[in-house]
Amino acid sequence: MPALGLILAGGLALGAYQAGAYATLAADGRFTVSAVAGSSIGAINGAIILGNPAAVAAERLAAFWAQVAADPLDPFGLGFAPPRATSWASIAATRLTGVPGIARPRPWALATGGSSLYGNEPLIRSLAQFVDFDRLNASRFIAVTTDLHSADAVAIDSARVAVAPEHLAAAGGLLPNFPAMALDGRWLGDGGLSANLPYEPFVASDRAGAPARLLAIELFAPRPGDPVTLGDAAERSNDVKYASQSRLRLAGLVRERALEAALHPERSGQRLAQISYAGADEKGGMEKMFDCSHAALRQRWDAGARDAAAVLDWLAEPPPERGLLVRS
Repeated sequence: MPALGLILAGGLALGAYQAGAYATLAADGRFTVSAVAGSSIGAINGAIILGNPAAVAAERLAAFWAQVAADPLDPFGLGFAPPRATSWASIAATRLTGVPGIARPRPWALATGGSSLYGNEPLIRSLAQFVDFDRLNASRFIAVTTDLHSADAVAIDSARVAVAPEHLAAAGGLLPNFPAMALDGRWLGDGGLSANLPYEPFVASDRAGAPARLLAIELFAPRPGDPVTLGDAAERSNDVKYASQSRLRLAGLVRERALEAALHPERSGQRLAQISYAGADEKGGMEKMFDCSHAALRQRWDAGARDAAAVLDWLAEPPPERGLLVRS
């Protein structure tokens, strides 16, 4: 089966979209996921995918997302409660009590001068439960973090270092919500601060060992329509902040690869499909990343499954002889 690389963006509970996309990919059976580069929740999803045998990776990913659900109005996911009320009740629950399996609140942070509102101890335990780190480090896995002193993107690459749970926690250390980590002589935080959708390890001209076929899964996307309320405006600002970062970097990489093709025609080409979560049915506004209700997680999962199915035939076609061919 052709090898496929995944490039996975950050976005906390929006990451259920990536899980749905992977479920479709695994069920399709035409590709072998051989490499993953991810930021924040994308790194966590990717670690579960590569840190388990392919035959059970989708099942393990689904189990992880099942434990993330926080739904006080609809605890069994029956869909009886009003959608907006369900979403905001979930957001209130996760903000007050933490994200199940990922973060716990640190209510003393404001009083004692701590730098994050939540601790990542539940995430460390979940990673020990859902990821075989020996298997993960035997594969090509890259978790992207940000050096909070220099603002540089820092790739934690299994080809060079033994990836540990603390590296994945650092990749999701989005201050002031989640803590940064002092690792490898650096103060590392969320990869989304520098490269939320980390194309570069597999796409840039200095790439090494990258698959010829790539699927990038973005969790923020531009969309038409004007914001009407303050909540709409805040949500749109956050979406555009991340989506524009990814679009600008990909445009630069396309130009870089065109130059590479002209100067080094012997270098093999790649085929990259990108799917993006539009989130038109989200009810949580800017706080949607903390909406862990069953309905929201299911809606994101289903959207990822549909969007992935739409690009798999295109990905199965032969890669170009040179350059970077993109479907977005």
